[in-house]
Amino acid sequence: MDEAPAPPVSLLDHERLAFAGLALWLRRIDSASSVDESDALYDVARDLLLDAPASAVPYRDVPGTKADADAAVQAFFDRAVHALQDEESVRNAALGVERREARDAIFGALYEIASADVISAAEWPMLEWLAREWGIEMSTPEDPPTATGA
Repeated sequence: MDEAPAPPVSLLDHERLAFAGLALWLRRIDSASSVDESDALYDVARDLLLDAPASAVPYRDVPGTKADADAAVQAFFDRAVHALQDEESVRNAALGVERREARDAIFGALYEIASADVISAAEWPMLEWLAREWGIEMSTPEDPPTATGA
């Protein structure tokens, strides 16, 4: 008997903000962000940030087109830039995410974004920190990338 796919996780507002801040931090530390990674960022962000009913996103109507969805995602990122202005505030927002299903969804999304190209040496420490803080098992590559990428 086939198992039905798990329903998508609906993030609470503070969890959405934490995801947006973490995604921006991940992008910032990867100075060689690729087109694939940028595409993955918006694809995953659309799934996580826009899953709520319109009432949960009061400043934006439910998007109807990809361009509308991207604009709504950008609004979340803009909000995160203003609310989470440094690494410490992003870390604190991440520590405020307590629901297991939200942690798993956010971590999975961040991992998907980072692995859209190659997870860089700069991205691993951030992902490892988050996995450790959230109690998520994460396998690391046999030969993790070095700072020079060799």
